[in-house]
Amino acid sequence: MSTDFDFQVHLGVIPENENSKDGMHRILKHVHTKVPGHDEGNPLDTFKGGDLLTEERAKSCLENQRDGTTANDRLDGIIPTIEDFHTLANFYQVSVNYNGN
Repeated sequence: MSTDFDFQVHLGVIPENENSKDGMHRILKHVHTKVPGHDEGNPLDTFKGGDLLTEERAKSCLENQRDGTTANDRLDGIIPTIEDFHTLANFYQVSVNYNGN
């Protein structure tokens, strides 16, 4: 079931290193500009998906921002979500192999 709040925004390529703290912070700052309500300082909860390691880094970065004085400083509204297609595909393959082929 789709609602007015159910949509995806493709951000394209963000030329930052997600493996560094500074790179992840810049990525999340860019993502935060796309969060509905960002301009008003009242951001809506928005899911940001990626693989397990990337989302752990994102969570760590967001945790480091929690002492910010404004919603924008804290990057409020970004909820990291694991979207690891490869793990799911591996699970299906193991299930098929285990149950007989």
